[in-house]
Amino acid sequence: MNISTARIADRKWYQKGYEDSKKDNDWIPYSVQNMPKKEDVYLVTCDDEEYPVKRMRFKEDLWYWTYGIYDGRILAYQSLPEPYKEE
Repeated sequence: MNISTARIADRKWYQKGYEDSKKDNDWIPYSVQNMPKKEDVYLVTCDDEEYPVKRMRFKEDLWYWTYGIYDGRILAYQSLPEPYKEE
């Protein structure tokens, strides 16, 4: 790949990132009235200061993480993104 081809490829990725940043974010504010409708694994924003974004399972109205039931505060959640696929 020569330098001009690499620059074109970089420009395309920068443009994609810019376009993605303009989209609405997919976070859903969490409350007792606004719980997920199905039991599944979600990406969660929580009150953990060191790692505020975690992957958690929502089951029977409780949030589970690596160490069992999460007893902190859940701020928002969203479905997991699609896995990366090469073009």
